[in-house]
Amino acid sequence: MIALAAHVDPADATAATLYFSRLSLRQRSRLIESASLPAFKANGWTYVPDGRGRTEQLGQRLIEMAPDALRDARRDDELQYNAYVPVGSLARGRAIATGQVPDDTACVSCHGEDLRGIAIFPPIAGRSASYVLRQLYAFRNGTRRSSDTQVMAQVVAPLLPADLIAVAAYVASLPP
Repeated sequence: MIALAAHVDPADATAATLYFSRLSLRQRSRLIESASLPAFKANGWTYVPDGRGRTEQLGQRLIEMAPDALRDARRDDELQYNAYVPVGSLARGRAIATGQVPDDTACVSCHGEDLRGIAIFPPIAGRSASYVLRQLYAFRNGTRRSSDTQVMAQVVAPLLPADLIAVAAYVASLPP
C-alpha cells in the first residue's frame, strides 16, 4: 500500500480521503456464541460451511465465515458474516472492555464509552471480530509496531487468548 500511495496524485488522494470519510460503517458480522459451529473449509481467503451439514467443536477459537460461498466470491456488500465464539465471550469481553475487570485497561478509556473513537483513538465498534483479534495479536506479538502502538502492546500483554477472543467478540457485536 505504501508503494502504491507514493504514486498517487495529491488531488486524487484528497478526493479519495473525502470519499472514504463520508462512508458510514456497517455491521458486517453476526456474533454467535456456541460450543459448536458448522464444519467448514477454506474458500479462497474465506471460511465457508463445507456443505455436508456436519458440525465440529469450536473450542477456544474465533471462527468467522461467510454463510454463502457464492455471495462471498461475488463480494456481495449485503452479505453478513457469522463469527462463532465460545459461550460467555460477549459478557467477558464487555467486562474487560468497560473496565469491570481489575488490573485490565478498559478499551473505553481510550476508544470512548461507545468504542466509536475519540481524537487520535480510532473507532473499533462493529469491526470484524477476526480483524480485531488479528490486530490484538499483532500488538501483543510486536508485528504491529510504531510509536503509537506501544500503549496497545502494554494493554494486551496480560490478556489470555480467551480474553482476546472475548474482547474481539464484544467489540464486533456493537453497532459501528
